[in-house]
Amino acid sequence: MSQRIEQLNSLVQQEVANILNREMEWPAGTFVTVVRTDVADDAESAKVWLSVLPALHQDDVIKRVTAHIADIQGVLNKRLVMKFVPKLTFLIDESGERAALISKVLDVVSADNGLGLGLDAEKVEAERLERELKKQAPAEDPVSIQ
Repeated sequence: MSQRIEQLNSLVQQEVANILNREMEWPAGTFVTVVRTDVADDAESAKVWLSVLPALHQDDVIKRVTAHIADIQGVLNKRLVMKFVPKLTFLIDESGERAALISKVLDVVSADNGLGLGLDAEKVEAERLERELKKQAPAEDPVSIQ
């Protein structure tokens, strides 16, 4: 990615976050964050990923943003001094939800719950050391019976 596109990503992310914070109203207790932006190489378009907490308000937020996209784009066009301002597309970033789900799965697995899948770090390390010691121990001579 070129340095120019990286700078545009940062600038668009910052400005869109400011616009959403100052110009939009969200339901009480809803937090909207601009997670990242991806400006196209030709700088004609940009994808803007939003994180919404609580997640059950995601649909409402994306509907509001989509309904006001012309207003958001207009404010951005006035704030950025450049020949062509990228056209915005808003998406929901679900990486936080995926991370939380993975964390829950790992918590269940590490708790063992009778599945025999416990991830006790000390036990795993002790078993590894035991295997290493067995590899290093000299093999006993077989006893022959006559």
